[in-house]
Amino acid sequence: MSKGRNKRWPLIFFIDRLCCSASITTPLQQSLRITGHGAAPPPTYRRTKRTRKQINIYCVLCVIIRIQHQTPSETPIFVGSRSHGNQHTPKPTEQTPKTKRQIFILSGQSNMAGHGGGGIRDANNRKRWDGVVPPESRPDPSILRLSATLQWELANEPLHVDRQIICVIIQCEILLSLRLGFMRHFPKSNNSGSGRETKSEFSLDSKISIRYQVKPPFLLEAEAMETNTLPNQQTPKTKRQIFILSGQSNMAGRGGVIRDANNRKRWDGVVPPESRSDPSILRLSATLQWEPANEPLHVDIDSRKACGVGPGMVFANALLRRRVVVGELGLVPCAVGGTAMKEWARGEELYENMVKRAKESVKERENSSEIKAVLWFQGESDAINEEDAAAYKVNMETLIHNVRQDLNLPSLPIIQVALASGSDYIEKVREAQKAIDLPNVICVDAKGLQLMEDNLHLTTESQIQLGHKLAEAYLTHFHA
Repeated sequence: MSKGRNKRWPLIFFIDRLCCSASITTPLQQSLRITGHGAAPPPTYRRTKRTRKQINIYCVLCVIIRIQHQTPSETPIFVGSRSHGNQHTPKPTEQTPKTKRQIFILSGQSNMAGHGGGGIRDANNRKRWDGVVPPESRPDPSILRLSATLQWELANEPLHVDRQIICVIIQCEILLSLRLGFMRHFPKSNNSGSGRETKSEFSLDSKISIRYQVKPPFLLEAEAMETNTLPNQQTPKTKRQIFILSGQSNMAGRGGVIRDANNRKRWDGVVPPESRSDPSILRLSATLQWEPANEPLHVDIDSRKACGVGPGMVFANALLRRRVVVGELGLVPCAVGGTAMKEWARGEELYENMVKRAKESVKERENSSEIKAVLWFQGESDAINEEDAAAYKVNMETLIHNVRQDLNLPSLPIIQVALASGSDYIEKVREAQKAIDLPNVICVDAKGLQLMEDNLHLTTESQIQLGHKLAEAYLTHFHA
């Protein structure tokens, strides 16, 4: 292999293996399908200048088309390509989607990655993001981002959070050529000037096909620091600890929700340090996909309302700081604002959706995921009339029984929050909440926490306090 070629082929193999990870038919598996008028090259992989260009173009198109269509079982189809074998070609009568996902590539250096708000230093003199999301950068359900693991997820600032220190693990095939040359032996001779030279000549030519994984040293060191183990040591598998967040608007989060110039409610975009995102904290999206957790957690669950900061992220970060969770912590947001207890009865949409999401959260990794607790904050809607307030205790106990039965977790911990606000019958609901006496059911009192101007929803600061209260309750009563 020439020196010029040696510079280029690793990139080709890298893209090829990247396509393989996305279940895309690649040039190394079949003969190339080349767009335009040229015929497909033979199966033999020729490293010519023209072929290299075609490979790079082909692989990039494969990735883009696979991402757009999201159909791993099909082979990418190119307009103008020739038919090969059983390759699927669309029929003229087939209907195509009316709208296409429009994709934009963001690339470059740090100013494209985004360092806005990142100029502050924490107590340890480390740079960090200040957490402020301007209104123009707020998340939207129709805006997605492609994560470092090639999964579409809800886009949030900072967009490049998993691309700054990410290392792609490369798997590729390498051909090694080994040659051992001459070995010369000059034995000692008693006759001066008549030294006899004995040559033992042998050579070995072989080609070895290997697979390998590459990570840079700094990433291995970082992983070792996180786990307190050496890079070559095997670490025990840890279970993903999952928490269900359910109830009404104060669980969904209204911290930082304000009115704009058009009198419409929106989130101010301020993320307090206690609610910052962490690679170990995940959330189950409305489409039942695990993704990095960011505020607002319920943006696609309580989608008819403006969601802001809630207690969930504070709770999760508090457990991480206390090193209670080793591995990943999963949050399953289910809360919907303005809902009464009767809407959470078995058979109702809200209840069935909560149970479905809870089951899906452990379905992917049944042996390595565990639902640890349900965090429940609800009751403001039941404090409006006396009948609902009087039935609250019985209805809540029924809900607890049904959830445990449907999830097959008879001892599932339930942490409920006693109301901080409500209407005329708030005290009756609060008494019912504190009077529930079931195993592994505790109550955290939110009374006295600061409310927003509507005298109903907790402020961002109050949500931070509530998140810490919930974490402390879990650690005190349920963490061994």
